[in-house]
Amino acid sequence: MANKKLTEEEMNHLRASHFVLEVSPSMIHFSAKFKEMFWKSIQEGKGPRDVVIELGIDPDILGEYRLNGLKSMIRNEVRAGKGFRDLQTYGSYLKDYTDPDAKVKYLEQQLAYKDQEIEFLKKNCIFKPGGFGIMNVPASAKYAIIREMTQRDNNLLNIVWLCAAAGVSRSGYYHYIETADLRRQREEQDHKAFLIILEAYRFRGYDKGARGIYMRLLHMDPPEHMNIKKIRRLMNKYGLRCPIRKANPYRRMAKALRTSNVAPNLLNREFETHGPRTVLLTDISYIINGKAPRCYMSTIIDACTKELLAWVLSESLEIDFVLETVNQIIENHGISLTTETLINSDQGAHYTSIKFIQLIKDSELRQSMSRKANCWDNAPQESFYGHMKDEIDISQCKTFEEIHRAISDWTDYYNIERYQWDLARLSPREYRNAPLCAVLNFCYFRCLPKGEHIS
Repeated sequence: MANKKLTEEEMNHLRASHFVLEVSPSMIHFSAKFKEMFWKSIQEGKGPRDVVIELGIDPDILGEYRLNGLKSMIRNEVRAGKGFRDLQTYGSYLKDYTDPDAKVKYLEQQLAYKDQEIEFLKKNCIFKPGGFGIMNVPASAKYAIIREMTQRDNNLLNIVWLCAAAGVSRSGYYHYIETADLRRQREEQDHKAFLIILEAYRFRGYDKGARGIYMRLLHMDPPEHMNIKKIRRLMNKYGLRCPIRKANPYRRMAKALRTSNVAPNLLNREFETHGPRTVLLTDISYIINGKAPRCYMSTIIDACTKELLAWVLSESLEIDFVLETVNQIIENHGISLTTETLINSDQGAHYTSIKFIQLIKDSELRQSMSRKANCWDNAPQESFYGHMKDEIDISQCKTFEEIHRAISDWTDYYNIERYQWDLARLSPREYRNAPLCAVLNFCYFRCLPKGEHIS
């Protein structure tokens, strides 16, 4: 039921009250003092009709529709947190002003109202290119804009319209207002946790993903225990990104000078089955940054522990640096190698050469080769190069010596402090030196079917 028109006698009755600032047949302006006293009485449990009687106004003149509207309007002002204001309009808009000055004042108010509506719609991204509609803006952002609009001293927009225009509920907005302190507290906690994540992310100057950060936190002094889902959430929240593995844009090196001396594939991808120092993987990769001379790197890693056992950097692709890599591992780790130790490579020219084959025989090692054009047969070694090129920064290196220093620093970091998820959250060297029972216990639990536990 809409507001009834006020008669001249009823308007005179209202004008006699010092709580009424302005009145017309369709509109009443109450003072801020009236609103304050009205709301205080409502909080004490009194009804709107009883309150206006106490304040000297006939409730029958206002009617039930105006009384309920008055209660809702004042409640909204209280929730907005701005205090009570004079000249707050409610009810139907005035269309029959008799006083010209009052009518001009009304029209100016309506113009200001429309200007605020347009400003809100623009600020809230309600206007889409080529049409009108609600954009995909987070509700929290809309609540913040509504809060900003209602906090203005000259605001004429009511919360009902603001929420409807933004496509959010009033209950959601009031919940947003009431939980401001809780959100601020959570934001402070998130920022504090992110600073710890950032410290782990920047450790030794090499970027890390969520798992790398998680494992680094466990190795801090004292250890920081943080759920990996929380790490991913905070990385996404603050825009922290780690490098993504990119496909190799270059073809493999030329197979020039290849012989027919191709060894059988004895490994068959059994990388971790036989334990440490039993399966060795070797390969060659290019190192290039467009500033320094092109370099080539030969490496040998342990397939079980992923530890880098030997590496040589060379400016030449001649076979000597590959042979030097094998000599390094014999010199530094020969005591841990046996006649059953297998060294696996691809079918590149260096590994099918007579010199390499003879060196492997003289070292009493067994030789194995991946199938042709099948990188999966040497996957851990390929993965090692991929991660190294993602993490190491040689963009500013201009000489061979600078590249060598950068790679030397990273290889030290890789073996000692680059923790790997599948190595019981340890670095390769820690994993090799860890008690066997701890590693086996970790592997056992990792292999349990989902939901199963030890009885």
